[in-house]
Amino acid sequence: MTKKIFSSICLVSFCVAISCVILIAGGLYSYFTNQQQNSLKILTEMAAEAIEHIGEDYFDELELSGSRVTWVDAEGKVLYDTLLEPAHMGSHLEREEITEALKSGIGESVRYSDSLTEYWFYYAIRLSDGTVIRLSSAQSSVIVLIAEFIIPLIVIFLFILFLSLLLAFRLSKLIVKPLNSLNLDEPLNNKHYDEIKPLLARISSQQHKLIKQERDLLKRQQEFTAVTEGMSEGLVLLNSRGLILSINNAAVKLLGLKGELKGKDFISNINTAKIRETAGEGLFGNSFEAEFTLEGKIYTIKAEPVYSDSQLTGVVLLLLDITDKKQNESLRREFTANVSHELKTPLHSISGYSELISEGLVKESDVKDFGKKIYSESHRLLSLVDDILRLSRLDEGKFTGDIEYTDINLKVLISEIFKGLSYQCERNKVECTLEGDEVSIKSSYRLCEDVFKNLIDNAVKYNKPEGLVKVKLKDTGNFAAVIIEDTGIGIEKEHISRIFERFYRVDKSHSKNIGGTGLGLSIVKHTLKHLGGEIDVESEINKGTKITVLMPKEKNLP
Repeated sequence: MTKKIFSSICLVSFCVAISCVILIAGGLYSYFTNQQQNSLKILTEMAAEAIEHIGEDYFDELELSGSRVTWVDAEGKVLYDTLLEPAHMGSHLEREEITEALKSGIGESVRYSDSLTEYWFYYAIRLSDGTVIRLSSAQSSVIVLIAEFIIPLIVIFLFILFLSLLLAFRLSKLIVKPLNSLNLDEPLNNKHYDEIKPLLARISSQQHKLIKQERDLLKRQQEFTAVTEGMSEGLVLLNSRGLILSINNAAVKLLGLKGELKGKDFISNINTAKIRETAGEGLFGNSFEAEFTLEGKIYTIKAEPVYSDSQLTGVVLLLLDITDKKQNESLRREFTANVSHELKTPLHSISGYSELISEGLVKESDVKDFGKKIYSESHRLLSLVDDILRLSRLDEGKFTGDIEYTDINLKVLISEIFKGLSYQCERNKVECTLEGDEVSIKSSYRLCEDVFKNLIDNAVKYNKPEGLVKVKLKDTGNFAAVIIEDTGIGIEKEHISRIFERFYRVDKSHSKNIGGTGLGLSIVKHTLKHLGGEIDVESEINKGTKITVLMPKEKNLP
């Protein structure tokens, strides 16, 4: 802008300088022309007066430089001329100045001289004897005049040019300085030029809009970051060239990436072939999904291209850990197979005994025993179905009836469970004891009873003759600890982590003999999960098992 202002001022100054030179030259030309005419008039009058007094002798002593003297009689014949021979000159009677002088006494004119080939001033006066004296001088041209004053004009022009350049430089700086010092953070507070107030008002308006947009974008970015960083899934956003626009912490950890990743090429930083393939398909505009295994876990990666006005603008990559899903699918298939097997076993027995009775192949004395076996298998079948339904409801978070939360005295609850299992304890010759603190919790009485009855029942079933089941209560602050110890057969260490799986039995033959369905501990685990409790198992073969259950003292149902 400074250069443009400088060049504009220089151009204007140059034009002004040229105009001044032209005007000066024109003024000088007009001035000197008038002066020349006045001088010629004075000289003519002086010459006329001298001739009147001296006569023809005046011409002998005449010395005039730059002027031509011509003496003409009343008939127009040239009597004397300082430039040409009178004999060679024609009649001057037709000359305008001569004609006017003969008529009025004075005549003047300006015309082009054919004989001298230039413009001349003519001034003529009639003498007393009727003759006419005429003086003339050549008119100086503009070029001649300029040539005579060329040096002063050049000096004037250079001075004007220098002054113009200096003023242009200073003025351009002075004009631009306030513009450069504008406070664009507060445009309306500037008081330099009234002419730019509309521009500053527009800048202020746009600035407010940009600030609002920036705040909105920052808020959205923070919301987006908060959402993506809180995701357990890996999320990666790529532009159309495969450069990383955004990547959350889950994706960074999963892919094992380090350093500043934004702006880097995604595919070149990944070692897993399936991930590179999926990202490549997305950059080609294809939706793609693939599974891969990384550090013992199973993941799925999905690529979804993003379009704007039919142009590919980026790719969204989503990485999901499906290890638990795959394991659950495997467990579900195993559970389905186990359910089928467990249901078939009593059904086959019932079907077989019934067929034998209906075909009359059973002795009259054995019918009662067969009926007892059918009843036993039917009861086992009903227990199995009931456990499966309970487990299904627990999985779905549904319970039969309304769950009522009350204050439960655990000592009273355990004592009631001991009474209900007294017959089984006597039959197995197992002693049950209860000791510890008086602890109360806020929970579901029915669900807590199911949990502790199942655990104590297992402690009695899998105990040794003359064995002991000891239950100890302890207040730990926010939790109540129920510790169940037995002197039973124990569990091998490699089986402890799996005893809560459905239908999992450490000793299948022994479990079936004592009537277990294989779902009790799984029901216990799921029930505790809903009640906010925790369970821990310690066991040693032939020395017994210790189970610790932590129950929250206040209501804690998801």
